[in-house]
Amino acid sequence: AAAAASAASSYSVTCKALYSYTAEKDDELSFPRDAIITNVIKRDGGWWKGDYDGKYCKWLPENYVEEIELLRMVQEDKDDGIGSLEKAVLDVKGLRVERRPSTSQQALVFRIVSEETKNFLDVGADTEADMNDWMRCISEAARLIEDRVAQSEKQQRKVKIHKELSDLVFYAQSVSFKSF
Repeated sequence: AAAAASAASSYSVTCKALYSYTAEKDDELSFPRDAIITNVIKRDGGWWKGDYDGKYCKWLPENYVEEIELLRMVQEDKDDGIGSLEKAVLDVKGLRVERRPSTSQQALVFRIVSEETKNFLDVGADTEADMNDWMRCISEAARLIEDRVAQSEKQQRKVKIHKELSDLVFYAQSVSFKSF
């Protein structure tokens, strides 16, 4: 049973918010109703971890969300006026782009891979220039997000150090010395 529990928490799922939630602590995730929360890792105790709106690996109450299947999302969107499009949710953080061999239906193909979840999406392009543009833009966006995350983590470390140092400050009151 313990092996099954650890296996269940070792992969991530996608969830849809049933209600909006406002974080009460820094390590919690705020989200509106109907938000799509990605990379959700289920934990025991009523709280899961997930990503939304540039916030990564933050706690969220499990009773505010429902697990969804991306296939179901595509089914629900078929009648939205834009036709039947294949959709995927990939967090920009940790994306890698690679060229793929052509297929019988598409000569120019590239793959977008999430390093974190190992999910991927194959994309076709009409021209070599379009494919190179898309690959460059996606790679640049992933690099920018990585830089922002690193900067945010650096700032959080600074704040933690400042707080720890401020706890070290002590106050003393002088008293007269008596000699015996």
